[in-house]
Amino acid sequence: MSGVAGGNRILRQDVQATFNKYVDEVLKNIPGFKKASLSGSVKAGSKADFGDLDIITWFEGDDKKEVKQRIIDAISKLPNNIIVPFKSEKYTGRRYYNSGELISVLYPIVGQDDQYIQVDNIISLTEEEHAFKGSFLDLPAEKQGLLLGLTKVILLEENPDEVFRRMGISNLPELGEGEEYEFNLSSVKLSLRKVKLENFKEVAREEVWSTTNWGTIKILFRGYNIDGSFEDLLDDVARKLTNARSKNRVAGIFKSMISVKSGEVGTAKGKGKEDALEKVAQTLSEGLDDQTVTVALYAGGFKPPHKAHYENAKLLSQNADKLIIFIGPKIREGVKITAEQSKAIWEVYAKYLATPVEIVISQVTPIKDIYDWVDQNQSEVDKIITGTMADEKGKFSYFAKNKDKYPKVELRDLPVIVSKEDDKFSATEIRKSKEYMTSGKWIPSIISKEDKQDIISIVDREEDPSIEDKMLDAVDEVFESFFPKKQPVIDFTGIKFDGPISEATHLQKALHEITLSRDNAVDLQGDLTGGTFKVGERLYNYSIKNFPNPYNDGGLFYNIGFNIEGNTEDAPTKDTSPKNYLKIISTMYKVIMDFVEKEQPDYIGIASMDNPQGKNYHVVYNSLTDNKANRIPGYFRKDANLTFSSEKGSGRIIVMKKKKQVEPLDEGSSGTPIGALAAIPSKDRAELLHLYDELRATVDQDKYKVVFNQDRISIYVRAFSDITSDQVPYEKFLPEQSQQGKFDFTPYIASLLEYMIDEGMKITPLPEVKVRYDENEANNFFGKTAYYDPMNREVVLYVLGRHPKDVMRSFSHEMIHHMQNMEGRLRNITTTNVNEDDYLQEIEKEAHSKGSYIFREWEDLTKNNE
Repeated sequence: MSGVAGGNRILRQDVQATFNKYVDEVLKNIPGFKKASLSGSVKAGSKADFGDLDIITWFEGDDKKEVKQRIIDAISKLPNNIIVPFKSEKYTGRRYYNSGELISVLYPIVGQDDQYIQVDNIISLTEEEHAFKGSFLDLPAEKQGLLLGLTKVILLEENPDEVFRRMGISNLPELGEGEEYEFNLSSVKLSLRKVKLENFKEVAREEVWSTTNWGTIKILFRGYNIDGSFEDLLDDVARKLTNARSKNRVAGIFKSMISVKSGEVGTAKGKGKEDALEKVAQTLSEGLDDQTVTVALYAGGFKPPHKAHYENAKLLSQNADKLIIFIGPKIREGVKITAEQSKAIWEVYAKYLATPVEIVISQVTPIKDIYDWVDQNQSEVDKIITGTMADEKGKFSYFAKNKDKYPKVELRDLPVIVSKEDDKFSATEIRKSKEYMTSGKWIPSIISKEDKQDIISIVDREEDPSIEDKMLDAVDEVFESFFPKKQPVIDFTGIKFDGPISEATHLQKALHEITLSRDNAVDLQGDLTGGTFKVGERLYNYSIKNFPNPYNDGGLFYNIGFNIEGNTEDAPTKDTSPKNYLKIISTMYKVIMDFVEKEQPDYIGIASMDNPQGKNYHVVYNSLTDNKANRIPGYFRKDANLTFSSEKGSGRIIVMKKKKQVEPLDEGSSGTPIGALAAIPSKDRAELLHLYDELRATVDQDKYKVVFNQDRISIYVRAFSDITSDQVPYEKFLPEQSQQGKFDFTPYIASLLEYMIDEGMKITPLPEVKVRYDENEANNFFGKTAYYDPMNREVVLYVLGRHPKDVMRSFSHEMIHHMQNMEGRLRNITTTNVNEDDYLQEIEKEAHSKGSYIFREWEDLTKNNE
């Protein structure tokens, strides 16, 4: 018995008769059927018998989900002697298996009593797609693996413009910073994608072209012997690829595609795969050139990066082709220095280092980023250099203990730099004094006088308002919306400021003084997608375009751009008349609000260039989108500095995201004990929820806890409160020790990962792990507890209100999905509903059972060793 259906093997001489009868008896009775053909090794007839029949089917239709349902409905009506119930132990009694683009059934073998063969119906919707799938699946698996890899690297080997020209591909979107084009081949189609890479890792993709014409494949691989044998094609690839990255990638993709399954070990088929894997690895490694790539990695808090940090970065990078600096996100005690300020200082230092520098702000910790980078990229480089001071060596102990796993990693001891007072140079000491910070004595002596002054300007920022002021402002803003006052159209006559101030400060204060109203806007010449407006003698352009979503969550992302026609140096400045300034800002506001109210996009981006005029615009957009001001109802500012690059230069995008709609509670619905405290109208509760959202977005969640109690909002100081609300309608209070703090999951996650690796589980490169304290999910009965993102190799854990042990069980479950992804088993899943896809159901069952079992084994082992 073999396959999901538990069928028998079919003799070669019985194949054609069984296929013909299956078409007449089954496929021709399904509405919309057009054509069917055998494929793969069955069609080649190279073996004495076969474990299943792969049949490529063509049905009329535009939606494969609908076509699959049509097939299922039809075969379900056929009697059991035609569509035979499955005989496998796992699926006994089922009559079909639905996965990806195929539906499997069990059918009688013609001329053999009580013998049944599994038939895999591979679905296509056009004759061209039918032919494409046939051509691809007729290739031996080894050739398929080579072609999949060659497809990925063809644009590394040839001039992309020449490739696009010969294939007739035109009108492609421009590439942004860190983006490149890449072809992708599957049994479904050949496509061209625009992919964004960070640290050699794909973080976003957009399909820009595709075809199901097999003839186009031959045009793409012009010069390669794709019609010859596997050995001929392999020799061709080894001889003609000149880029070491290309050869490594082809070998890596081939290894991921051609795997020996447990049931194939010791068989002729398994031996053939093993030989092919060995031959590809040997042939492509022999063809590699002698060029080597060395990358240096440097991690730290860098608040701020001082002369000792600079000297260590210089030391690490001396023998490297590239230096990557990872900055911790946390703001330390003393004079506040943010990760963004630290990055800006490193960008100045980078001009004085001989090696190209990439600067990354870590999401969790910079040490974790180094481990992740090594896991994900060590196959792409020849040597990795990192290091730390002697008293911090424990941070990289895992590298030291696992040299066989990390043979390319070289750990270096970094020297302790001392000041004249013979003390260890410390960022902590620098932050103790604002005067010392602004003196610049901590800046490397090699830095020029001008750059030194720029660095001092970076750290000498204005103090933010206190948290109490932010909270009171937020309350005032929202309660004004409860009892709105009619705002007149403001006739703005002038702004007066004393003393020398910067242009950006002028614009910021000016905007603070006015009340925005679309009634102050001038007329627009255009529509929602773009147009012009005139203020004074200047004509302003605006455009609204759909952009690829940088967050890759499926939401619609629109970018709004403003610029002046003609002389761009005439952007709004402190010399712009106040009356015109009001008109410009109000008209921009009108463009944004008109679009938002009509289209309700998931994201709005507002772009500005990194030049003096663009920075003026950025100040304006910052004020327009300030979360506290709430000038764009229903949206909150998600990102204030999303960067981009174009032919005109680099710039930043402020991103607004649509708020999730919170349904007001229905008093007394379904017997829910709302209680006396909740006896307020739904409309008022919805307003209260809005205030709750505003407060949560404003206050420091580490210091304050904001609790929604149906008819009131409570705010607690986390550090000093001796009570905490349990957030149920009856306002019960729990003792202090029950309040959940920020539990440190790091050592437990690291221990469980180490156990999984020791058990031989294929989980490297390791995923990125994010921990979220999300009250919306915690308060939603069907809210998320965890999920795995296969494209970004990311595990997200929702931990608020959960026992840490329960969180770790979720982590173990998601790591099984990561293992499935590393084994190439998460492809072609088109739904998240287990009731719609049998394969997804199987994937989830494995994650539940194996994840729980691995967690229990690790737990028992850990407890016994304590």
